[in-house]
Amino acid sequence: MKQATFPFPGGFHYRNFCFSADGTQLAAASEDSILLLDGKTLQEVRRLKNRGCCRLQFSPDGKALAGFGSSAIHLWNVADGKPLHSFAGHNDVWDVAYSPDGKSLASVGGGTT
Repeated sequence: MKQATFPFPGGFHYRNFCFSADGTQLAAASEDSILLLDGKTLQEVRRLKNRGCCRLQFSPDGKALAGFGSSAIHLWNVADGKPLHSFAGHNDVWDVAYSPDGKSLASVGGGTT
């Protein structure tokens, strides 16, 4: 395992990182944006508008990205960066987990949900 330090574009403070299962993609969340980076070169591939997410999770196949942390879970299509869906209902989303086939997404949060 190697350790590397590198600057991220835009000078933002990034608070969460997530690799795709195959390591080809890295997502990084700042207060304003979510960067999708090439997992090997760390070059920016796409920038998404952050919608209150402080944690990230790729689907098992790497085709979707879930962002969460506020009162909603937001899903994006990784290939084109377009929003897929938003789920509301938690007071605060603590964590999410995709099923192995990527067809289901479970979440846990504050309150009674």
